[in-house]
Amino acid sequence: MAPTPEPLSPFDTERPLTAQRLAQYVARGRCERHLRFALFKSEAQALMRRYGLEAEPLSPLLSGAGQRFEEERVAELAEGAEVRDLRGQTCGQFVGAVKSQGAGRVFYYQPTLVGRIGGWACEGRADLIEVVREGARVEATVVDFKASARESVGFRLQVAFYARLLAGALAAAGFEGFEVRGAVAARDSRQTSEGGWETFDLALYLDEIEALVAAPDSDVARAARAARGTARYHLRASCDGCPYNALCFADTAEREDLSLVPLLTPSEKRALEAEGVTTARALAALMRYGAGAMEAAPGAEEEARRVSARWPLAGRLPTLVQRA
Repeated sequence: MAPTPEPLSPFDTERPLTAQRLAQYVARGRCERHLRFALFKSEAQALMRRYGLEAEPLSPLLSGAGQRFEEERVAELAEGAEVRDLRGQTCGQFVGAVKSQGAGRVFYYQPTLVGRIGGWACEGRADLIEVVREGARVEATVVDFKASARESVGFRLQVAFYARLLAGALAAAGFEGFEVRGAVAARDSRQTSEGGWETFDLALYLDEIEALVAAPDSDVARAARAARGTARYHLRASCDGCPYNALCFADTAEREDLSLVPLLTPSEKRALEAEGVTTARALAALMRYGAGAMEAAPGAEEEARRVSARWPLAGRLPTLVQRA
């Protein structure tokens, strides 16, 4: 898929999109509200203050384990290869180092990448970028270290995000004909005989970055264009560990949001909202117990018929009403 051209007027968000924020969005079941809060921090902070809450940070045990694993692998690599530590340096300094690199292989640790994907401001620091130069030819591999036992889709999306930024930075610097690959160095990963890591098919995940970020109707575009307080969300198991978990629970309870209904699916919630049923109380008012079965509540017959005819509700409406 060809990358979407940059728009003439880039869009603005309070904070740039990063690989971690995008990966967390995917891990949270593509929660539009999570992405909205990640890009517009002031909105989340305002609600936090209202409820007297604080964002839930990532467990220091998890972050510490990942950092130690990364440092150990880089230390091992430095014993037999050239590793340049770029922590604290700019994207321009990284690109300048690549331009001045001689023939051979160099590993750049924690290089900063900055750019726009589909008009959105994006930035981040890749764990490691391997650059091999042979004359004017450049081959680069973005490597992401993960202490997990195996890879995940989220890990590969982070690599694809960095690869897209890297390709943009190299093209802007005048490099031509370069090749960018991606690899995830999980706990059980091993380097190849050439000293690199086994790469994966990057094209598939670059297409996903296109749909998530760059396309005019991308997930990022929908979240950023949502009016304050209207970004879609639904409470579910994937909310565990989200920094906005407590906020969403408090807000959901106050508004009697449909997410209070046990086992309600996201598609069912959207269908109910499309029919104007936006609270658990309104859902409960649609039906009542009749002669041995659920029946439409008096005065709500037409609304109950209309709602129950909508996919995916159909025969599920009586069960959902009982749970409301």
